[in-house]
Amino acid sequence: MKWWPLVLVAGCGLSENAFREEQARLVCERNNACASTDQDCDAVAVPPASTIIECTFDEAQAQACLDGIPVAECSGTSFTTPAACSQVFVDCVNTGG
Repeated sequence: MKWWPLVLVAGCGLSENAFREEQARLVCERNNACASTDQDCDAVAVPPASTIIECTFDEAQAQACLDGIPVAECSGTSFTTPAACSQVFVDCVNTGG
């Protein structure tokens, strides 16, 4: 497992884009571990940010989410998403546009 990107991100503050990239890679790696697969996690596509919904980005919850993914309990061929991951984007508002 490669841990250096997480250390670099944590050392200089966690941006929303850095969180999205790191989360995509960590989710891929955890799914590989749970499903015994070998997907190339360095090439995983990062989901785009919404253009019609604006949310507050909670950096502390984002870091807790990233910290929890590698140790999340496997459940079949997937894993139980850490609770912090559902609190990363809060106070969301549809901007319609």
